[in-house]
Amino acid sequence: MTTTNFQQIPGIEFLFGEANPMRASTGKPATDATDIALLDEYSRAVVSAVERVALAVVNIEVQQRSKKQSRDIAG
Repeated sequence: MTTTNFQQIPGIEFLFGEANPMRASTGKPATDATDIALLDEYSRAVVSAVERVALAVVNIEVQQRSKKQSRDIAG
């Protein structure tokens, strides 16, 4: 895995003058237990929503009929 020192890239400026982009201005890691719990809850909500509507999702393809085709309608 490679890491990039963003401080050496011209034009990059961290919010609140942070020296380490992985840490918040309070000095705590950006992903603390509260953030992880919120992400877990968000993931559960997304999965639950997908499970509820998955069978209702369809793929509808609309193609324009050429003028030479007959007007037969399949039933």
